Amino acid sequence: NFSTTAVYNYTLEPPLEVEPGDLLAFSQPLKENSGVRGFYIESVNFNSHRIGFGNTTADLSVPQINNSLVLVYPILADKQCVHSTSSVNATFIKDQSLLISESRRRDQHQLLYPELKFSCNGSVTKWIYGAVVTSATGELPEIQIWRQTDIDTYTKQHFSRVSANETEPGTNIHEYYPETLMKFQEGDILGYFQPRRDDSQIVLYAQRLSGPTNL
Repeated sequence: NFSTTAVYNYTLEPPLEVEPGDLLAFSQPLKENSGVRGFYIESVNFNSHRIGFGNTTADLSVPQINNSLVLVYPILADKQCVHSTSSVNATFIKDQSLLISESRRRDQHQLLYPELKFSCNGSVTKWIYGAVVTSATGELPEIQIWRQTDIDTYTKQHFSRVSANETEPGTNIHEYYPETLMKFQEGDILGYFQPRRDDSQIVLYAQRLSGPTNL
């Protein structure tokens, strides 16, 4: 399913049965054969083993990899018994997925997202977004609504300069309630403006590879 955060939840029907001592593994096909690519990070102290693709048995006497973690986490419906010696949990996975998608551009930029199109008329009452709060005291990013006025022309109708109200302690997920309701029409699209990183109080995350098409 489409995701604006690079974080996906997949419900197993029927559930997979687990027993005490079972280990989590992740199998990734070649890039040209994959409809979905999993993320992993190398900036964490975490032990893992790499084995051959397609193997159904694993020999853990092979040398460990001590700095690689795939961003996958199992959710158990009836109990909390997933144990990690490195304090990895579902919130950590969500945070790291957003960090991977952080925009690396230092200069200010303006983006429009033609694929993020409103399919009805209404008003935006709240924005939820991923961002990092900086020590800068300058500008704030804008989340915007743009309207098509010609076949290749859009004009900015409304915008919100977002603040950094944290909604999930210890995470980079924020929410913002616009002071004035932002009305949109069917066919309007989403846009955002990011000031220079050195001057901006907040830096919004933007997916670099798996996000929607932008202009």
